[in-house]
Amino acid sequence: MSSKALTLIILQYNGVSLTKNLLDSIVKYEKEYLPEYEIILADNGSTEGDGFSSFKADYPFVMLVKNEENYGFAKGVNRIAATVTTPYLLLINNDIILTEDSIHIVLKQMIAINADAMTCAMTDGENSIMQNWSCKLSSAGIVFYIYTGFEKIWRAYVRRKSTPSRVYYINGGFLMLRSAIFKKVGYFTERFFMYTEDLELMLKLNKIKARMYYTPATGIIHLDGKSAETVWTTAEKEELTLRQALEIYSEQSGKAIFAIHRFFWMLIEYLKYKRSKNMKHYYRYSFLAKNLSSKH
Repeated sequence: MSSKALTLIILQYNGVSLTKNLLDSIVKYEKEYLPEYEIILADNGSTEGDGFSSFKADYPFVMLVKNEENYGFAKGVNRIAATVTTPYLLLINNDIILTEDSIHIVLKQMIAINADAMTCAMTDGENSIMQNWSCKLSSAGIVFYIYTGFEKIWRAYVRRKSTPSRVYYINGGFLMLRSAIFKKVGYFTERFFMYTEDLELMLKLNKIKARMYYTPATGIIHLDGKSAETVWTTAEKEELTLRQALEIYSEQSGKAIFAIHRFFWMLIEYLKYKRSKNMKHYYRYSFLAKNLSSKH
């Protein structure tokens, strides 16, 4: 077992400048806690050139891993997580920026309340709130909480609190985990190259009743999609995410509940794309959803 408390896992595919911004913010705000951290940066077969080699000189406290190919998010993280010996680990996107010692704050609160997983407040580059946590994950829960509007009430209540709140979904952009619990559920599924692997992870964690929390005590900035832009267009990302999420829900839900879930999901997509006058993507989504429904 390592004498350190926490391992940070950062995965990048290109986006060297983003990664450097993240590391600079860690140095700025977490400098006094760096001796408690092990920081591992893995490059997933980037094509940007030899920018990765500069990290060794600029950030000597970072352990570098160079993958010869792009393994995707899940496999890239799993290869590192399986070697972690610290009691806690943090999955942090390379397009995150700290504005205070958020890593230390979250770790301290995790230990204090004996949590299995935790995240904090997240905003985008324009200071708009990003929804990186949720109250229910099952299809039945989503049908009731989200499509009835109760989720918005619950989120507002949670944000007003000054103490951590129990949640049932945390996305992988900034996710602190107890290392043993991540190992217990078999890490991420590797059947998806990118996106929704965190959804399936959360379903597995909920199944074993893992204690997951959101804390309002601190916040981070997530330049959402900046690292992904090097791999997918926005339309490709949305289509891939929806298809994989529907696949996951079609496998874990009863036929009737999944049908209701799919109906509301597609209704929301229809209204969104009708408003933007870009129905092409909706009809592609609808085709995917119907195919999944027929297989269920």
